[in-house]
Amino acid sequence: LRSFGAIPYQANQDVFIISSVADLKDFATQVNAGSFTKDVYLVEDIDMTGVEWTPLKWKSSHTVNDVATAATFHGNGYSITGMTQPLFHTLQANVNGLHFKKVNITTNTTVTADASFGTLAGYLLAATSCRIYISNCSAEGKITVSNPDYIESAISHDGNKDHSYGGIIGRAYGADIDSCVGNVDITVTAITAPNVKRRMSANVGGVVGYVASANSSTIHTNIYNCVSSATLSYEDKA
Repeated sequence: LRSFGAIPYQANQDVFIISSVADLKDFATQVNAGSFTKDVYLVEDIDMTGVEWTPLKWKSSHTVNDVATAATFHGNGYSITGMTQPLFHTLQANVNGLHFKKVNITTNTTVTADASFGTLAGYLLAATSCRIYISNCSAEGKITVSNPDYIESAISHDGNKDHSYGGIIGRAYGADIDSCVGNVDITVTAITAPNVKRRMSANVGGVVGYVASANSSTIHTNIYNCVSSATLSYEDKA
């Protein structure tokens, strides 16, 4: 098991420093531009209350001296407050010591969508031969999910879409998740439309909504020393 302690930023390191909302937005811009592989250091608490945010897709895995590795987001015990969207849609990077406060994520999904949500990330993905590590993170607040009456094109849908919701991670593939606390209350309300042969299924968890192996089952997902006192609720109004 790999664990990260608090690692303060050292001068002259080739890393990305976040100390403000503007820095976090700049980080988003660089991630969205692609191929962002620097380690990230949070050095101040960030208040995102009232700030619009689009979840990022950060795939930081790369090769150094023929060894697959991934960047690390060092939270250093600081917090991001007031998120109304997950920080990441898809995360392929390590995260340590990052905390979320006053989370309030509300979303609608439909039977045609395949959506997963967690405060940190919807999807946590290992890269080839590169396990992802999440440690000493926490989140508190609420996630509310409802899928309204399905749109016309969904009425004859025959498939079964999985939706996963977790206090920190929605779906984890090939990761070690250690010493995390999920106190995010999650409420999911589903409505099954007429003539839909299979209903939407939902996985809900206090820390992680769903876990699986990655890369043809060669990289397993492990959860250690994690706790949750969240209230989890699922209702299907067929």
